[in-house]
Amino acid sequence: MDTLQEALLKAAGQVPHLMLAQLLDEKLKAQGFKFSKSRIHKIVQHIITGNTEGLTFGDKRRRVQEIKIDVKDEDLERMTKRVDDFIRNVFPRVTEDLVEAHQARFFKH
Repeated sequence: MDTLQEALLKAAGQVPHLMLAQLLDEKLKAQGFKFSKSRIHKIVQHIITGNTEGLTFGDKRRRVQEIKIDVKDEDLERMTKRVDDFIRNVFPRVTEDLVEAHQARFFKH
């Protein structure tokens, strides 16, 4: 990272990805599916990039199972609350940590 601003923007840019990953994980578990974090993040990346095609994981010889995920208004409200909580409670700490990590480089005498 060249600048503190870039580090902050990168951290802020990860928030939607993390919130969507959490929502998908909850929705999948409610249907009896358990995916690894890396698989959840692959699904999130697939969605965030606007890809509308299906997504297949694993061994092609296994039975293909279609999974449908419905996102309701309540889900969006929960995500909005989580983002608000993150901005109020977590992001200031992340900012402090990034400032401390970059302090030596940016504030040389």
